[in-house]
Amino acid sequence: MSELAVEITRGGHVESRAYADVAVVDSLGHIRYWLGDPQRPTFWRSSAKPFQALPVVLAGGTSQYHFTTEEVAMICASHGGEPEHVKTVAGLLSRIGATPEDLACGVHAPSYGPAAHDLEAKGIAPSPLHNNCSGKHTGMLTLAKVLGVPFEGYENPSHLVQQKIRESIAKMTGVDQSALQTGIDGCSVPTFFLPLARMAYAYARLVDPRGLEEPWQVGSTLIAEAMRLHPYLVSGTGRLEVTLAEATAHRFVAKLGILSF
Repeated sequence: MSELAVEITRGGHVESRAYADVAVVDSLGHIRYWLGDPQRPTFWRSSAKPFQALPVVLAGGTSQYHFTTEEVAMICASHGGEPEHVKTVAGLLSRIGATPEDLACGVHAPSYGPAAHDLEAKGIAPSPLHNNCSGKHTGMLTLAKVLGVPFEGYENPSHLVQQKIRESIAKMTGVDQSALQTGIDGCSVPTFFLPLARMAYAYARLVDPRGLEEPWQVGSTLIAEAMRLHPYLVSGTGRLEVTLAEATAHRFVAKLGILSF
C-alpha cells in the first residue's frame, strides 16, 4: 500500500498530499530502503529506454556507425524536441540510411514550449523527429540495420528488434522472459509491466555491472556514462536529469519516466 511521501500546506492547512511507492536496490538485488510497496508492479514506460538501447551496443551498432557518447545518450532520451535534439536524431537516421518516415513513434509538437512556439511562428509542422521517443526509435532502427532485418514492423513484439530488447529487459531485471508482461506504449512499441524493485535492480546493475558478463559490462558502462555526461540530450532544458546533473557535478544517472504522447 502506498505511503504518504509529500504533504503540502498553505496557511497552516494541508492543501494536498502525494502518496508513493519507492524501492532502493543495490547491484546484488537487495532492497536497501523502501517506502510503501517496493514490489508494486507498474509499466516501466520511458524509464526503460537505457535497457531498450543496450541491445544496440551489444550488437555492435554504436561502434559500426561510430556513435559519439552524445548520440548514445540520444537513443536513451525522452527529449523535448529542441533544435539540438532534432539535429542529433536526424544525423543518426541519415548515417544508417533511414528517414524520419521510417520512425513508428508518431508525431507530436515539441514538449519544450519555446521549441513548439518557434515551429508555430515559422508555420512549420512537427515531424516524427520532434517526438520525445524519436531517439529511442532511431536506436531500434540501428539495431534492425545491424541485425540485417527490415525496418518495417520493428515496433511489433514479434520483430527481432523487440525480441532482442525483451532479452535485455529480462537480463537486467532478473525476470525470466517467460514471466515478462507487456502492454503497448504511447509510441507504439512494447512496454514492460514489472515490480518497482526489479526496475531499481536494473538501474543498479547499469551503474555497477560487475556481476554481468563482459559484453554486458561494457555496454552498461557505455550507456551509463553517456547518460551521466549528457543529461541535456537525455531530456532537455530545465528537466529533472539536467537539474540533478547541475546539482551533483554529473555524479548520477537519471531517467524520468515521461509519458509518450
